[in-house]
Amino acid sequence: MGFNVFFMKNRIYLVFVTITMCSFIGNAQVYTVTYKRYVNTSHNNSEEPIKELDEGFFLKNSIASFLTLSYNNGTSLFRASTEAEVVIDEVNSNEYKMSTNRIAESNYYKNQKKQELIVYHPNMFPSFYGKDVIVHSSLPKNDWKLSDQSQKIAGYSCKLATKIKDNGQKIVAWYADQIPINDGPAEYWGLPGLILQLQISDRVLHVVTSIKKESKAIDILKPTGGEVMTNEQFKKFKQEMLKPRTITTSDGRVITISGSNN
Repeated sequence: MGFNVFFMKNRIYLVFVTITMCSFIGNAQVYTVTYKRYVNTSHNNSEEPIKELDEGFFLKNSIASFLTLSYNNGTSLFRASTEAEVVIDEVNSNEYKMSTNRIAESNYYKNQKKQELIVYHPNMFPSFYGKDVIVHSSLPKNDWKLSDQSQKIAGYSCKLATKIKDNGQKIVAWYADQIPINDGPAEYWGLPGLILQLQISDRVLHVVTSIKKESKAIDILKPTGGEVMTNEQFKKFKQEMLKPRTITTSDGRVITISGSNN
């Protein structure tokens, strides 16, 4: 009798554990999403929405790279490559002049549970930031304006959402509520579905190229290895680094840095 009671209790426990694990696996949201990013080099500064300023515009006026969003149940890492257009002017000056056209973004770590945003800005080259920088802040607020406007992207029915950042930039996002994760490129998140296409003013366009739901968890690691700053400290630091200045490279060339950032 005692053995039977023990057996039944353990059987019930095993059934409970099995149901719990199956429920966890069924509800787990783990994705790997790839985007193609276009960075506009024409500087038209138009504020047109994507329906008028579309991918064709960016194809003609941009440099492009591929980026990956790794997402695991509310924690994600958006890995971006450093893009730069370097112009050497040897005609109008006796010195080499170099200007940079770069979006100051790299690896974005988001933790929704802790409302944490960590951005890793790699040093583009020794004459730019001079060091790697990690900026700690809170996730931006979910102040999206939702719309009933829709379009198909990568086979998914997407809805429109917009927001205006503190710096005046207009953000246009298309999200798929069929994919139940509220994340997207860079620091953008908080919509009722995955962001498949994202436009930042007329400067940057992210377009999804692949979406894969993973069968097991992905390790999402916080960026490390740079000087830690707050947003305000990084803004001041970047302003100083973007001022025109002349440096001498390791091979003896004199270069005037005259570029600016967005």
